[in-house]
Amino acid sequence: MQDRFLIGKIFKGNELAYGVFKPSNEKDVRGKEQGGQGWGHTEQLSTDIKVWQAHLEGTQSIGTVPVNHDGECHWGCIDIDTYKNFNHTNLIKSITRAQLPFVVCRSKSGGAHVYCFFKNAVKAKDLQKKLKQASALLGYKDAEIFPKQNKLLRGQTGNYVNAPYFDEKNCQRYALKLDNGGLKILSLEEFYNEYEEKALTKIDDLNVQTDIIFPKGPPCNNCIALNGCSEGGRNNFLFNCAVMLKRMHEENKEDWLMELREINQNYVDTPLNEVELSRIYASVTGHMEHQNRQVLDDNVELEEADNSNYHYLCKQEPMSSFCDRVTCMSRKFGVQRTMEEGDGYPIIASIDKVYDEPIFYYVTFENGVTARMESDDLFEEKNWRKKVGLILDAKPPGLGAANFDDWMRVQMRERMTHVQLPEGVGRFDRIKESINEWFLGTGQGENRESLLQGSSWHDTDKKIVYFVFSDLYSALISTKAIKENAKDSSMLMDFLKRPLVDEEGNEHPNPGLGAVSKRININNKTKAVWAIKEENLNLEEEEIEPKEIIKEEPL
Repeated sequence: MQDRFLIGKIFKGNELAYGVFKPSNEKDVRGKEQGGQGWGHTEQLSTDIKVWQAHLEGTQSIGTVPVNHDGECHWGCIDIDTYKNFNHTNLIKSITRAQLPFVVCRSKSGGAHVYCFFKNAVKAKDLQKKLKQASALLGYKDAEIFPKQNKLLRGQTGNYVNAPYFDEKNCQRYALKLDNGGLKILSLEEFYNEYEEKALTKIDDLNVQTDIIFPKGPPCNNCIALNGCSEGGRNNFLFNCAVMLKRMHEENKEDWLMELREINQNYVDTPLNEVELSRIYASVTGHMEHQNRQVLDDNVELEEADNSNYHYLCKQEPMSSFCDRVTCMSRKFGVQRTMEEGDGYPIIASIDKVYDEPIFYYVTFENGVTARMESDDLFEEKNWRKKVGLILDAKPPGLGAANFDDWMRVQMRERMTHVQLPEGVGRFDRIKESINEWFLGTGQGENRESLLQGSSWHDTDKKIVYFVFSDLYSALISTKAIKENAKDSSMLMDFLKRPLVDEEGNEHPNPGLGAVSKRININNKTKAVWAIKEENLNLEEEEIEPKEIIKEEPL
C-alpha cells in the first residue's frame, strides 16, 4: 500500500495551524452536525505523522487550510451544504458531463466536498475564480468556496475544511465515484489513486466550460442540461430551449422539432410525452405545418399564436437559479438580440489584442465589420457606446458601469487572442530604435558629468547606461518619435520601466527596457537618473558593407 500519510501532503496548505473538530452529537435545522471548533499548531503539518495518525485512527478530527502565507494552494474545495437526502450520484454525473477533474467526498454531515487538486502550487485568487465558475455551472452558485483567503497575513490562520477519512476503518467522510452505474465508496488507497489520476499541473488545466452542450445559447440552458432537468421544471426548460432553437434556425423557422425531441430525451429526467412537447413547439412557432400535425393526438387542436414577441423565461425556474445574464448577453443566441433588431447589444465575433505602444485592439463584429479601438474604448462604457454607435450606426443601450465591466470581461475571456507584431513593424520597435540612436549619437556622453549636459553615460564596467528622463524625452520629441503630451510621456515612462520577462520568468508579451530610477553622485551632488542594463539595448552600430561599384562602358 502507498504511504498512509500521503493524505498530509495532498491537503497541505497552512503548515503552521490546523483546525480541530469535536462533535457534540447535535445537529442544526439543516441537519449539519454541530460541535466545538478550535485550532492546533504544528511546524510542518504535511509531514506531522502524529497529527495525521490521530485523524486516521479516529482520535482527533482535523481540518486543513488550503492557502499558505505566500497566497498559494495545492487544492481547493466546493463545500455543498445540503445534508438531507443529498444525491451524490447526480452530482458526480454532472461533474462528468462538465468534464471537470474533481474528486467528490461525502462530508461529515452527509453533504459533499468537491475537491480539485494540483501537484504544483497555484495562486489562491485564480483558484477561487475557477471554483466559483464551476460551482455555478454545477448548480451550486451559493456553495462555500475554499480557499476563502487570497493570502494569509501574519498571525492569520485562515478557514479550514474537515479532512476526509477521519476514523478510516469506520469513517463517514470518504471519496465516491461511479462504477458500473452505481456509487462506489473508495478506500484510502483508492482515494490516492483518484488523486494521482486527476491532480492538475497548472491553473490553466482547470477548464470550466459553460458552453459544452449549447455553445451559442443561454448559459442557463447549458447548466440545466448538464445537471439533468427534473420533472418540475421540464416545461419551462423545454420552452426556453425551443426559443433558443428558433433563434438558431431563423432561416428554417420550423425545422428544429427533431432537435427539441433530442433535448427532451437526453437532458430531461422524465421526458415529456409527444403531445405536450408538440404544444411547446407550436406555442413558439405560432403554428405547425401539416406534416408536423400528425404527431399530435386527433383531439388536440393548435391555435394560431402571435409569436412575434417570444422571449426566454429568464425569471422563472429552473432558469432563474442558473441565470448568468452577463455571459448570456455575449452569446449569439443569448438573451440579447442583435443591434439590427433594435433592442440588443452588438455581437462580437473576435477581439485581437495587438501588442504595440500603446496596446490597441481590433474588434470584429458579427456582421464582419472590424474596428481599431484603444484601451479606453473597451474599458469605459461611455467611450464604447460612442465608438460602436459611429461604427455600426446604432448606439448600444447603457448597462451601467458594473454590468458593462462584467460584460466586457466575458467578451475578452471568450473571444480575445493575443497578436505580436512582426519585428520592426510596430511603434514599439520605432521608439526603441530612436532610443538606441540617441544613446549612440547626440546623447552619447563620455563620463558621468555628461548627465549634467543633456547626454547619457555608459558605465562600461558595470555595463549600465544612465540617463535623465527629460533629456531622452526631449530628444524623442525632436525626432518626432513621440509627441509632446501627457499621454506619450506616460507611455514612454511605462515602456522604459516595463520588464522584459513576466512574474513567472517567461518572456513578457509586450516587453519594455527594464529601466529603474536611481540617484547617483556627480561632483558631490545627488542626481536623479534612470538606469538600463546594457544587454537590454542594442548599442552596437551596424556595419554596412560597401557596395561594389561597377563602371559601365559608354555606348
